[in-house]
Amino acid sequence: MFLKLRGKMKELDIDQAYLAKKIGLCEVSISLRMNRKREWTLTEIYAVMDLIHEPYERLSEFFPKDGVAVSKKTRLA
Repeated sequence: MFLKLRGKMKELDIDQAYLAKKIGLCEVSISLRMNRKREWTLTEIYAVMDLIHEPYERLSEFFPKDGVAVSKKTRLA
């Protein structure tokens, strides 16, 4: 899940342990969120977006509702 986020993390050489430390969670908590077993809080999402240097306008690309990217065809205008 969260393939775009995982890709960006890989691009920036950020692993789950580093992400967890930077946003104040444990590694297990990050794993649970990345695998959709726990929900991300809005505060956590904003912290991740800051860490990966992406604007909040792109939030839905990195944190899609179902954890999977929305295709351009189904995206609302």
